[in-house]
Parts: sequence; C-alpha cells; structure tokens
Amino acid sequence: MSSYSIAIYAVHRGGAACLQWTRVEVPRPSIHALVGRRIREQRKARRLTQGQLASAAAIDTSHLSRIENNRTQIGLNALERIADALGLPVAELFRGIPPRKPADHGLDRAVSSILRDAPPRKRGMILRVLKSIVRGD
Repeated sequence: MSSYSIAIYAVHRGGAACLQWTRVEVPRPSIHALVGRRIREQRKARRLTQGQLASAAAIDTSHLSRIENNRTQIGLNALERIADALGLPVAELFRGIPPRKPADHGLDRAVSSILRDAPPRKRGMILRVLKSIVRGD
C-alpha cells in the first residue's frame, strides 16, 4: 500500500483555525488496472474506438472494455495481440508503472521478535511508539 498525507478537516481552537492531517493507507492499483489504463491511453492517442482496436487485435470488444476498466485480468496472448494492433512492443504498455517496493521481511521479523519478547505490559507502549513514528507525531 502507498501512504499519503492528506488534510481531513479544519479545527477551530481559540478562534484560530488549524488543519488536521492524517496518514491514510491507499491501496496501489493492480498491475492489471495500470496496464488497462495504459491500453486505453494508447488507443485514444491513436483515435481508435474500442471496436476498432478489438477487431485489429482479434478479441471481443466487450473483452477489451473489461481489460481497460479492470474488470478482468489480461492474458499474455491478448496483451501481445493488443500491443501488436497498437504498433507497440509489449514493454511499452508497462512504461511509467513504478516498480513495487520489495517487502522487508527481515525488518518485519525483527519487529515481531521485539514485540514477542517484550513483557505484556510494555507491548501496548511499543505499538503506540511505532504508530507515532509512522504517523510523524
């Protein structure tokens, strides 16, 4: 997940307004959603309708619509046919998609180990400190 700081609401304290900020976890779009968007962008840039591109790629128009709108997962054969119909290498449909950050399982294990080994009365405090650090308090 990606994390973004966004303003949620204004709070009036003693006649002065201040903004409250919070960190909200926003799920990253799936690779299928991102590729579907990229296909739509490339199709529109070429002024093609879904029907025209679907016909050139030898797929159903409804299937292309589902791909572009992330209602189905695109298969490799369809991906290759769509790229060919657009006159693009397949890799071009992945351009601009940021790489995912690899999970740091070692860090996850270290934090879990600290929590597991801590006395029960200190676990809550440790979690509050970690949350405070993550929120930037």
